[in-house]
Amino acid sequence: AAGGFPTNWSAALADGLAGIVITPLGRGEEFGLPYFDVQLSGQATATGNVHIKAENNSAVVAAAGQTWTSDFRYRVLSGDALTMRTGVLGYTAASGFVEGNVDAAPTAGPTIQRGTYSFSLTNANTARVNMDMRVAFALNQVANSVLRIYAPQLKQGAGINDPPILQTNGLAATRTGDVIDPAWTHGAEDGTVIVTFGKADRTVAGAAWGLFLDGNNYLDLRVNPTNVLAAVSSG
Repeated sequence: AAGGFPTNWSAALADGLAGIVITPLGRGEEFGLPYFDVQLSGQATATGNVHIKAENNSAVVAAAGQTWTSDFRYRVLSGDALTMRTGVLGYTAASGFVEGNVDAAPTAGPTIQRGTYSFSLTNANTARVNMDMRVAFALNQVANSVLRIYAPQLKQGAGINDPPILQTNGLAATRTGDVIDPAWTHGAEDGTVIVTFGKADRTVAGAAWGLFLDGNNYLDLRVNPTNVLAAVSSG
């Protein structure tokens, strides 16, 4: 409900952080993605992180030898840019921390960014896994920002292809597989694919913008003086 976190979500000051106030604002849908807004305000009297989780630490069963990937999108609706991190953490069945790691993610600003990280579990005591979305604060840093988090995802395996979405509305964290038809054939089954749109950074004749599909494939928007063409190409 508005004014509180979605079912199983949580946010807390950690790693020594003090002085920052966390205020849940509400949820909704934008660009076809569920989101939740969190306000971070105050002044950090010690360095540390805000930990935001979309599931409790004892919910997702895991084991040593597995690789898990966390993935989410985000942007700042108002206020200053935020330093973001994302990670995967392993726990015992009783929610005791065992292992894990986090990695830097793109700075949160007014445009949508994506944080993704894969981690391989190695400790025999690991029985559960969770994703961790973090906002890092330096000593005396002042904050008054609203952070919008889109579609946090946690999946067994390296990389995100067709994961469950950890919902903001209390629904089960599962969905049917989305379908993408790279060949654009007639009669293909309808579906949805989430992609990252940005300026093309590859040398492709006539390519001005590109939709990043995965590590090897792009949907290029090619512009010439008379028309605009879309074509699937390999990176």
